[in-house]
Amino acid sequence: MSENHYKTNRELAVAQTGIMKGAHFDMGMLSVLLVSFFLIVSLAMGADDANKLYQDAKNWVTAKTSGLFVYGILIMIAFVVVLAISPLGRIRLGKDDDTPDFSRWSWFAMLFSAGMGIGLIYWSVAEPLYHTSGNIFMPEGWDLQWDGAWNAATAAGAKAAVAQQAMDVTLFHWGIHAWTVYVVIGMALAYFSYRKGLPLTVRSALYPIIGNNIYGWFGHVIDLVAVFGTIFGVATSLGLGVAQLNAGLNHLFGLEISTSIQLLLIVIITLIATLSAVTGVDKGVKILSELNMYISAVILITFLAFSGFFADLIMDFFKNLGSYAMALPKMSVLADPLAKAGGYEWLPAWTIFYWAWWIAWSPFVGMFIARAFWMTVFGDTALLNEIKGYSDFAFAVGDKTYDSVRDVAINASSSATYALIEALSWGETIKWIASVCVTVLIATYFITSADSGTLVVTTMLSAGSEQPPRGQRIFWGVSIGAVAGMLLYVGGSKALGALQAASITIGLPFVIILLLMCVGLAIALLQEAKNGTIPQRR
Repeated sequence: MSENHYKTNRELAVAQTGIMKGAHFDMGMLSVLLVSFFLIVSLAMGADDANKLYQDAKNWVTAKTSGLFVYGILIMIAFVVVLAISPLGRIRLGKDDDTPDFSRWSWFAMLFSAGMGIGLIYWSVAEPLYHTSGNIFMPEGWDLQWDGAWNAATAAGAKAAVAQQAMDVTLFHWGIHAWTVYVVIGMALAYFSYRKGLPLTVRSALYPIIGNNIYGWFGHVIDLVAVFGTIFGVATSLGLGVAQLNAGLNHLFGLEISTSIQLLLIVIITLIATLSAVTGVDKGVKILSELNMYISAVILITFLAFSGFFADLIMDFFKNLGSYAMALPKMSVLADPLAKAGGYEWLPAWTIFYWAWWIAWSPFVGMFIARAFWMTVFGDTALLNEIKGYSDFAFAVGDKTYDSVRDVAINASSSATYALIEALSWGETIKWIASVCVTVLIATYFITSADSGTLVVTTMLSAGSEQPPRGQRIFWGVSIGAVAGMLLYVGGSKALGALQAASITIGLPFVIILLLMCVGLAIALLQEAKNGTIPQRR
């Protein structure tokens, strides 16, 4: 036992025989029952009634707890900044002699694929264009009308300002706030598991607060919330991904866009993803994540080379970062759930959805940060994640918009990327190749999200085992696909609303857990400082 490990004689027992072999029996059975209950009740209620129930739950959460999401993440940002600049940031995430499990390239590839893959491809074109139609941060009179015509104020020369403001909002949703959530849970999981010798589960971060009670039902509830956050967070991404994959196949081959086609695609991709999950992180997940990065690089290079405005994009990239930094303080503290823009309540549809989505995904991404950590010092981990979050937006278009693309972004966001490709002055062959690459990329991100989510769920249900049983991986791989399929079925033509409702509702309890994890981590680090184990600055 390492000298840094907590001295406890308790452990999480797993079943040695039966269908739950290798898993914690109580948690495994309860998880199966709850997922089955969700699927059966949703099916029995019917699509319309079930969707109404989801929307009612989402509306209650956003009306009553928007401030918890907004200010909770601000507390996490402050916590990460303090750690990064204080001596506590020099404490290693693992044992003092630990070395990285994966290369820097593989680490970035898995982090990118796990953290933002499908969502970034889905929204990178659609979101900035959508926000030009109005958002709660935009000065009154600046918005684009829904019919695509500029109003009088913007016709006078404010087009660039509207586009810049829309990019600020997009970066706000995908920047510091998102990566801070991931950094918090990644640091906590790595620290308490690899440095302190506790199970690789969320409950372990609460050990400084509740001690050995993490091994009882309180700890079980904490991990179950994390399990369901992962299931519904990944299911939301799969729903977005399959909608865009369907749009890509329609664009390339004329395949009908329908819920039935999307459900069929979920079945096919889920089977492939489950096979990948069975092979483990070292093989399936790692290989597919690196493939994602290579295809992403090809698309980015092609776009920059043939777009016709290479210099403008490079200049806009740095301009966008500066503008985002200036606008960040104001955007970070606005938490009115009833504020409207574009004719609807804007905050629940965008900011609260994103915060809840990142929070729901955080056990999933945090587990990968912890297992595949390359940089082992707090400050470096936070910094690299923030930089990565910014650089992902090199693919976003900014203020080079087209009315036709914008209309698609507003009315059929899953097709926006393909509409952009068609609007560019490329040859038909290059357009077709680019569309194929995007479609393949969506499919591979779809697979890596599903197989990674499966591994994380089974790890938590197997008492932190990094090699959960194959039978568990197969069962939960299929279950995640089933949840995504049910959300699509319930949502029908308005599937995005059902997906948003699921993320927002499941994100509520976990934001409280994340704040408790900050407290637990702070207590443990301060204890290390008291014991004099902080490394000297090199």
